[in-house]
Amino acid sequence: MLGLVIEAVSGQDYYDYIREHVYQPAGMEHSDHYTKGESASGKANGYYVPREPGATELESNARFRGNIGSPAGGGYASANDLLDFANALYDGTLIDAKHREEMTTAKVSERPEKGGYAYLYGDGRINGKRYVGHNGGAPGINAQLSIFVRDYGSGVDESELENIFERLYRVDTSRTNSGVKAEAEGDRHISSGLGLAITRELAHLLGGKVIASLPEGGGMQFEITLG
Repeated sequence: MLGLVIEAVSGQDYYDYIREHVYQPAGMEHSDHYTKGESASGKANGYYVPREPGATELESNARFRGNIGSPAGGGYASANDLLDFANALYDGTLIDAKHREEMTTAKVSERPEKGGYAYLYGDGRINGKRYVGHNGGAPGINAQLSIFVRDYGSGVDESELENIFERLYRVDTSRTNSGVKAEAEGDRHISSGLGLAITRELAHLLGGKVIASLPEGGGMQFEITLG
């Protein structure tokens, strides 16, 4: 139904609209609604083990797939493209902040403390941290996109933003390498001062970058872009 609405409002074919208004502006170069027989570079085929007594051999899921995906699902995207989509969703490329929050904030929920369902997005909580995303699957294929939106912790002083990417740098100096003081106080979450340094180096190796910022309301926000 939503696909028909998009075509009626835009006057475009659904697939062309998604390419022009989602894939291209988000930089998703390895995403599309490929046909079953199309041999696009990097396109994977799904396999599954039939739910039959004694079945152990993998079988192609081709018989479960239609010729091409629909607005309800069946599109293809690489892992890097999903990251590009997440970045584009939150940097204003695809939608402004006001409408993004309206779209991704739960409207229906049986357990509000666990989140709920928004407009085509799940609005969930894991260990008290909010994430938004969507999932889907069929025999031999499965996908889960979870975007953890923001850290609402204590954050750091603005003067320390660049330092946090240095190896062995720790904002909380009470957490030493040996962990003697932390262990004595019963704190098992000992910082090594390596996590963010490694993250930035990996991003650089992939032609990307990591940017830290201090959003309103506390906590920290990290933006990761790749190649």
